[in-house]
This record gives sequence, structure tokens and C-alpha cells, in this order.
Amino acid sequence: MMISEYVIPLGENARKRHYHETDKGEVVGFAVQLEVFVNDQWKVVIRYDSAHGFAHIDRYYLDGKKVKEYRGRP
Repeated sequence: MMISEYVIPLGENARKRHYHETDKGEVVGFAVQLEVFVNDQWKVVIRYDSAHGFAHIDRYYLDGKKVKEYRGRP
């Protein structure tokens, strides 16, 4: 299994974090998230990932609220 992970700056206070695992050339897991620098720390805004065995979206809010959105499979 091969793992790739990197962070891409998108400006002074934003970045994209990328992670994926491949097995024999096939993606078997991934996570891509947008992070912003607020209140002296990096915070996740939105994450697309395949945790729990299927792709879904997690949305994060400054008040601590987190919303999970499923597409096709709960």
C-alpha cells in the first residue's frame, strides 16, 4: 500500500490538506480538506473523505458545530 500526503497553501490564511492511499494503483482511501487560519490556529472548514468505508462530507463551523453529509450511502 502506498500513502501520499501533502499540504498546498492557498493564500495567507488558507490551505488544502490532501491524503490518499493506493493499493496496486487503486485508491482505497482518501481525505481532502480546506483549512483556514483563524483565532491563531488552523481550523478545518470542510472535509471530503472515505472514512467509515464510503465517501462523505464533513462541514465544520466556528461555534463547534459539525454536520456530516452523505451522498448515496448513509
